[in-house]
Amino acid sequence: MGSPFVSRGHFAGKWKAEVWVSGPGAGGYASVTRSSRFAAGTVLVKKHSEKDSGAPGPVFVMIKRETGFFPEGGDWEYLATDKDGWIEDRGALVACARCHAEGNGDWVFGLPADARSPSH
Repeated sequence: MGSPFVSRGHFAGKWKAEVWVSGPGAGGYASVTRSSRFAAGTVLVKKHSEKDSGAPGPVFVMIKRETGFFPEGGDWEYLATDKDGWIEDRGALVACARCHAEGNGDWVFGLPADARSPSH
């Protein structure tokens, strides 16, 4: 979704990031607002690569679950992998939720303005 951009959140400034969205929330991700809500089943994937070399980096995933799954985290399941795709952590991750609570809507930040031109 959109164009690759320098990540301002995860490891700010170190990685270039690309976001993929699937499921019922795919259409609303590019323009997240305070009133945005994503349906259960929406999957957000943020793939990182070294800004200069392009070497693979970590992948972060958010999966919207049914109401009550993790209210303190917006009912999102958070997942983190290493550069090779090995899962490092998954579930109701408080560290992820703490930051994502400041998202633009429904615990999600959306795309930065400079990444909103479609390329995927």
